[in-house]
Amino acid sequence: MMAKTARSPEITWATIIQVLLSTFTFVTIFLSALLFGVFHLNPAQIVAAFFGGLLLAWVYYRTRSLIPCILIHIVNNSISVMLSLTYPDADTIRDVTGTTPYYLLIAVAAMVFVGCFLRIKQVTVPGTWRKDE
Repeated sequence: MMAKTARSPEITWATIIQVLLSTFTFVTIFLSALLFGVFHLNPAQIVAAFFGGLLLAWVYYRTRSLIPCILIHIVNNSISVMLSLTYPDADTIRDVTGTTPYYLLIAVAAMVFVGCFLRIKQVTVPGTWRKDE
């Protein structure tokens, strides 16, 4: 069930926006992320989903593969569901971890993000929509 729900948004947005604009550029990435955020239909999630959409669109742009996007979405949704079921009374992650572990989690997440970013830059597949190559 979760794999099906995580797969749909990436395929839908990447395909629709790419077909409509015929190129995959910054405007396409921004528009795709904006629609991804708005179509979550929960005002509390729009901003976070927009930034998540920027990340997913950029990953697709760099790799020309939906597999990393789908995996990122599955991991994000799985962590969210697991935390909400495990800690139903917590409003923020800080309520679960406390202050010091919270900052350690942010530091580890930043290092993982930078590592993934550098790896994606190495494995970029030139796309037919990219005018700079």
